[in-house]
Amino acid sequence: MKAVLCLCLLASIVSISGLSLKQPCNGVVFNCFVEPCAVSKCDAYPHATCTDNYCGGCHADFYVGSHKVNCTKTAPSS
Repeated sequence: MKAVLCLCLLASIVSISGLSLKQPCNGVVFNCFVEPCAVSKCDAYPHATCTDNYCGGCHADFYVGSHKVNCTKTAPSS
C-alpha cells in the first residue's frame, strides 16, 4: 500500500511540474483529475478556444481571439 501511495504522490508532483500556465499564478497551482477543458463547454461562444487554467482551482478559460469571454452571458448577435 505504501508503494502505491508513493507512486501516486510522485505522479502528482510530476504532473504539477509539467503544467504550463498562460499567465503567472499568484496563488496555489492545482493538480486536477481531468483537464478542465475536457469537461467544459461555452454555449454562449461555441467557437471560443478553451485554455486549461490551474491557478487557484481547476478552471476552463474561453477565448475569442485574445479576448477572454464570459460563457454565462449571451454572445452578441452578428
